[in-house]
Amino acid sequence: LLVSKTVNPAMTADADNNGTVNYSLGADRFKYGPVSLNLSKEGNSQVFPFTADIDPVITFVNDGEVSNAVSQPINVEGNDQRFGRINMTNTHGSELNDLQMPMIVEYFNASGLFVINADDYNCTQINTGDLDITLTPLTSTSIASIINMSTEAGRQVTISAPGNGNNDVVQVSPNLDTSVKQWLKYDWDSDGNFNDDPSATATFGVNRGNKVLVFMRQTYQ
Repeated sequence: LLVSKTVNPAMTADADNNGTVNYSLGADRFKYGPVSLNLSKEGNSQVFPFTADIDPVITFVNDGEVSNAVSQPINVEGNDQRFGRINMTNTHGSELNDLQMPMIVEYFNASGLFVINADDYNCTQINTGDLDITLTPLTSTSIASIINMSTEAGRQVTISAPGNGNNDVVQVSPNLDTSVKQWLKYDWDSDGNFNDDPSATATFGVNRGNKVLVFMRQTYQ
């Protein structure tokens, strides 16, 4: 994994009136991933959670009056790094009722399983305008909209019912390039590249029946 550098970070100065000045960096971020791919994931990035060990160095400072080349290391406290993704679930039901499609942020845990990121809450925001929607048939009147909820349930896509007799199919995918969340892509097509947006399908006019029922046969007398 490569780490992108922080360019032109926000910095404030506090003069002590004794010939010294204390400089403070703002709320800057370091993101994992190759810069050439706009911080998308490399093929070997699906690893267990680990504590980051980052040793950045300030090499150049321009305070608006004087530009100086420096070599000043910074001690950054380690924090938990996780391999994450957004996962979606297909849904189906009556064409008379709106359907709810889960969109969950997950991470790869130390047991090698993807689990819900209960710490995400309002961190990951996906807007309705970020959704790519494919309608079948093209004349479908279904509309997809998204709600970002402040719980570990994450995000919920609501797809409006097309109406009586319309067995429409609606495919929904969040464009993570548009929403600038490329690090939540995944290798959904199993080609070795973690560059796929998640997607799911809502199918109207389908009733899955009783989940308890395994087999049913009509008895004739």
